Amino acid sequence: MTKAEKVVWTEGMFLRPHHFQRTESYLLNHVREWGALQRSYLWGFLDLELDEAMLRQGCIALSYCSGLLPDGTFFQVRSDRNGPAPLKIPDNLTNEKVVLALPVRRGGREEVIFSEEQSSLARFITFGHEGED
Repeated sequence: MTKAEKVVWTEGMFLRPHHFQRTESYLLNHVREWGALQRSYLWGFLDLELDEAMLRQGCIALSYCSGLLPDGTFFQVRSDRNGPAPLKIPDNLTNEKVVLALPVRRGGREEVIFSEEQSSLARFITFGHEGED
């Protein structure tokens, strides 16, 4: 990914979504660099809640989780809105790691899609939400 440059905001500037995307990229780049300087292992789960009913059925399903990925990406997952599909664990599988991951951020690749596509390597998918003021 190319290093994001600061957007200079001026009076009367014609605003486009790209300006906000570049500003966000610039700020997130600073957060990632700051985190990398703080500690090598400044990542992991802040909260993790598994669906116990699904565990009894041999599946791993997230009810809720939040945290920070090694690249500095914050995440928050709720099963009712944006959680990954439950992962069926075969009966003969033991002592294996299960990870939560996003595709690697790459310049020129779309980061957001508006409908789920199995072949997409986008990092995020949109969903509707009625927010309160």
